[in-house]
Amino acid sequence: MIRKHTRLYADDAFHERIHTVDGPADPLRFFFDSALDSDPPLAPVVGTASMRLTAAHEARRSFAEDIRERGVRNLQRTRSERLRTEAGDRVRVMRYRGRGQAGEETVGAAGYIGIWTTNREFRLAGGGYPEERIEDLDHDPSDSRDTLFDLTRTVR
Repeated sequence: MIRKHTRLYADDAFHERIHTVDGPADPLRFFFDSALDSDPPLAPVVGTASMRLTAAHEARRSFAEDIRERGVRNLQRTRSERLRTEAGDRVRVMRYRGRGQAGEETVGAAGYIGIWTTNREFRLAGGGYPEERIEDLDHDPSDSRDTLFDLTRTVR
């Protein structure tokens, strides 16, 4: 049996500011981390390496679906980047881009998901953010990207 443990974080202050700009709270800015493990543990012969492609494909499919459910349209997987966690694990993060609603504005939205293994378990981390400035809000998209990557690096 595969077990998934997920934590989801949202920026409530950001959502409140979006709400005060004549619109509903926006679901574009969030972060999550997940741990996937198996019970009983995978045999050393099987290991995570044999399941990596399947796990990565399913995680990316599920992430894209979640982004669409948050109202992002015209979603496209664009490119990947490499990170290293604080524990030294290598992570390939895949970027998705589309257009989403932030109050009354339609803005570019980006999302990243990283998938890696550590201690014979899978780890997933990622999130999303508005990729463009939003009128009347003090929001820097490049800071959001950097924060997302910094948070991903801390996942163990």
